[in-house]
Amino acid sequence: MVKVNFYIHKYRIRVHHHNKQSISPRSLEKTAAFPLKSLMSILKEIVNYKKNELQSVKADIPLSDLKSRVKDAAETRSFKDAIQRGDGQQVKLIAELKKASPSKGVIRKDFSLSQIVSVYEKKNVAAISVLTEKRYFGGSLASLNQARKRSTRPLLRKDFLFDEYQVYESRANNADAVLLIAAVLDKSHLSDLYELAGELSLDCLVEVHNWKELDSVLYLGAEIIGINNRDLATLNTSLEISFSLLKDIPDDRVVVSESGIGTRADVEAIEASKTDAILVGTTIMQADNIGSKIDELMGKA
Repeated sequence: MVKVNFYIHKYRIRVHHHNKQSISPRSLEKTAAFPLKSLMSILKEIVNYKKNELQSVKADIPLSDLKSRVKDAAETRSFKDAIQRGDGQQVKLIAELKKASPSKGVIRKDFSLSQIVSVYEKKNVAAISVLTEKRYFGGSLASLNQARKRSTRPLLRKDFLFDEYQVYESRANNADAVLLIAAVLDKSHLSDLYELAGELSLDCLVEVHNWKELDSVLYLGAEIIGINNRDLATLNTSLEISFSLLKDIPDDRVVVSESGIGTRADVEAIEASKTDAILVGTTIMQADNIGSKIDELMGKA
């Protein structure tokens, strides 16, 4: 059974508590947040949409076709090695390709994947996170393939994965790693997808938001743990979530801090901890000059 725990804001299209009107990045505009219970109909719409979308994709491209493509796929680049922080090194940057989000709508109107990836290459980012969810984030698998043609960096496919088909799909479309969200998957399901990803030479960034999820992920033995600094109940972000959960993560795990990283001071605070890498999307995508923003965040301005 799939459960999705993320939250959406009120939209200019006037989505009311029980309104089932479809939503898309083009129509989103951030205002005040609804309480969780008032969003249940919208969350169900999103989950159902993802399920229906996957069924359609499966009908067009059978799993057997993906497995054949995987056999011929090039070797993956090690996402783990790229983002692991060595002694005396500064925190590593995973820069994101993110056109839109449910909470903010369109983030970057002049989104040019080729130009952005070119900047990421010049700035020597450790890895690139690619949003492939289409309806709510404006991404696609095509973005993953286009990024692969233009970058030598390991690529993380960032999407809502809940089916083994999506893991094969990721490998067949040039991903080097996949995001697995503990809040979306029960322990058994998470374990199955994690194991399959490993069999396909895909690294997994396993994302947690709280102690309960972290406990499950540590039991799984995940080597790369992402800590999302957003409180799913309030939508507020705080780096204290990372600092708090870090206390219980063994030193041999690679740790990524995600969400709410917007200033050089934020990066310095994270860098002072045992965090290996930061994943930054919105802050970079909103910047007029992406290269300058990266320099600012990484203390090279």
